[in-house]
Amino acid sequence: GHCLQTADTVLRVLYQEGHPYVQDVRTQMKALADRRSQPVRCMAEGCAVEKQEGQPFKRCSQCKSAVYCSVNCQKAHWEHHKDDCKHLKVAIQDL
Repeated sequence: GHCLQTADTVLRVLYQEGHPYVQDVRTQMKALADRRSQPVRCMAEGCAVEKQEGQPFKRCSQCKSAVYCSVNCQKAHWEHHKDDCKHLKVAIQDL
């Protein structure tokens, strides 16, 4: 409600003033759009499996951002992912 309206107003003013923050957000949004147009790949190191239509990938149950082709890849990647996962989980809860 009110918080979203306030945030929207702040972003509009920043946009109108050409604030660098808005440019950074626009750059990040473009990068996200570019990534979405690329095939989804398993995040496990050394795994090159790309998601095919109808093939379910596993998602990290905590942060929902990491994707894996199998439970084995998810377990193998956990040591690399767990710090990021912790931070992402906190960020998601703050939304």
